[in-house]
Amino acid sequence: MNRRREEAPSRDPTAAERMETLVHLVLSQDHTIRQQIQRIKELDREIDRYEAKVHFDRMRRHGINYVQDTYLDTGSEASRAKGAEEPCPAELLAQFEEYALRCEEVVRLQEELAEHQALVETITLEIQEELNRRWMKRRQEELSGKESGNGAAKDTDASPVEEKETFPSGAETSSQAEFFLEEERIRTQLDASLYIGLRLNSDLEAVKSDLDLSQELWSAKEKELRDLLEKVDSLDAEGAGAPEDGGENLSLVPSSKGKSGWAEETRGANDEDSDTGLSSMHSQDSDSAAVCESLV
Repeated sequence: MNRRREEAPSRDPTAAERMETLVHLVLSQDHTIRQQIQRIKELDREIDRYEAKVHFDRMRRHGINYVQDTYLDTGSEASRAKGAEEPCPAELLAQFEEYALRCEEVVRLQEELAEHQALVETITLEIQEELNRRWMKRRQEELSGKESGNGAAKDTDASPVEEKETFPSGAETSSQAEFFLEEERIRTQLDASLYIGLRLNSDLEAVKSDLDLSQELWSAKEKELRDLLEKVDSLDAEGAGAPEDGGENLSLVPSSKGKSGWAEETRGANDEDSDTGLSSMHSQDSDSAAVCESLV
């Protein structure tokens, strides 16, 4: 027993170093997640600014009521024939719709990130409660075992001198039991912290890969959108702006309906996968609706 008490302090610095390393790991993972969230918010703001710029450009070229004028303008047969000869804007609308889908994917990534954070917090609380429960149970068992040992020691017929030489005192036994209980509790907490750190690391890697992929797709779609805007400007310069804009705005209504339907299906799939992200999904509904309305 004395040899165990001598070996125990030598292991305390190692346990303390491991605990400090795990704490630093968890803090670094939290800092990285916060940076990723900030980056996503910056991307959202940049997308909003770009959409507002496109809307203002259309207002400057066609007037503030260009959508209403397009619906009210029937056009003549000659203009329809001329518009039929021009390139159909369906491909341009498809590109715009795909760009809107990418924006919705960014919103979905935000919702998934919030769900992962809520799940990490829930798991952490559950692990802490389980650790506390096990520690209390082990403590009660140790105390009951110590009481039974003291009762058995009183019933023995050995002399006091032999008992003093052979067995340690009750205070020493209690201190040793408390020391080993504390050591076991710290070891259990270290294992739980290591598990939490590994889970956070894996979740962070998955979110980071999704974010990198979304950034690449967003850059590609931004380039395509710029090319499409240049094509639209060239068509307007050739004098065929009114028919093309009419067809474009008329086709935006079903496309927006399709986008809203796609968004509802996506949200439904997320609800079936996990119930922990309901609050974060409801908080992001207004943002996704604003993105779709700004496109129209």
